[in-house]
Amino acid sequence: MIDETDELTVQVTAGRGGARLPVLRRAVAATCARAGLPLDRIEDALLILEALLSDRRLARREEVHLVLTARPESFELLVGPLAEDEAERLLQSADLPIVGPVIQRLASDAITVDGGSHLLIVVDS
Repeated sequence: MIDETDELTVQVTAGRGGARLPVLRRAVAATCARAGLPLDRIEDALLILEALLSDRRLARREEVHLVLTARPESFELLVGPLAEDEAERLLQSADLPIVGPVIQRLASDAITVDGGSHLLIVVDS
């Protein structure tokens, strides 16, 4: 776990292809662990990531840009830049079978930022 003054920010860009999900899963899991999140909250963050990446429009993009931030007991996932209104659409449409609306159920907070061009998701312990 990081101490109260530490913050780690990682920027990740993943191209289209079979390695996208495994690479981003590993980056998210490592950043969550650095924040000191318990295993169940790390799994929640990974489910959120998978729900986002299962979106057809996002899956067709040549690159996906994420900014991952670890703070004590808190993980932030910033997705973008996205096309106009895309962040809000992702927030509303990220559903998985059985689970339902993943982001709203699993995140501590989820908002659109930067005029709707980015989606910010927070997972706290």
